[in-house]
Amino acid sequence: MYVGYGAFQFAPEEAGLAVRAEFVRSPRGFKQYQRVRYDIDGELCIEGGQYDITTRLNQIIAAFSTDGGDIGLYHDNGTPSTHFMSTTTNNLTGNQVLYSQFPTTSQGEYTSGRKFQIGIGALLYDPDNLLVAHHDSLHRTSNAGPHWRWRRGPRNWGFYPEMLYPQTMQTIVHSGYRIAMDTWPLPVSPFYDPPFEENTQRVVIHHSPIRYPNGYAEYRTEWKYIYKLPTFDDTSYPTTA
Repeated sequence: MYVGYGAFQFAPEEAGLAVRAEFVRSPRGFKQYQRVRYDIDGELCIEGGQYDITTRLNQIIAAFSTDGGDIGLYHDNGTPSTHFMSTTTNNLTGNQVLYSQFPTTSQGEYTSGRKFQIGIGALLYDPDNLLVAHHDSLHRTSNAGPHWRWRRGPRNWGFYPEMLYPQTMQTIVHSGYRIAMDTWPLPVSPFYDPPFEENTQRVVIHHSPIRYPNGYAEYRTEWKYIYKLPTFDDTSYPTTA
């Protein structure tokens, strides 16, 4: 088996490969992405001497000077093994070269060999649930009871209440947002129809998603409804999802 990146191949004895995949989860605990890292640890062993080592190192440096190559461990017949990551399939960032490291030379290294380490990373689209966030709230003002005001009595007799209206309107502001991975989610439906919903003040906002080199994710929709009710509503509750 051998390690390959794009069209570049290491000799079977030149490099080994370590793979780490870490799940990235939403605040609600749903898996959204995989953050994957491929670490190549290798050593050149060339009989030709330091000039041949320089030539091979330059080939490696050139191969890993650009992002976007498929990375993995390949079978001898050229087919990818389990440890293979495409730069396009479900890959939001594409395969990116994270680092290259050449440890300090010591004890004659570079005369017959050279150690090196290279890291490749990517963010993969891998959601458990397309809806990754949901928040809904109700803000109530008034209980639809009488409207009072305080009047000052003559000759400093103090204050006394005066009823202006025996009944008032309750105002409910219904607002929230949702975030989905693949497209803008629908807002929740209003609890009341006009005239109880003030439909001319309805607000629905769609935010642009997060842009990655190979695609988009996390589409956000917000809503705001205002209800005017002649009676007190304390039985409606925010939606869940």
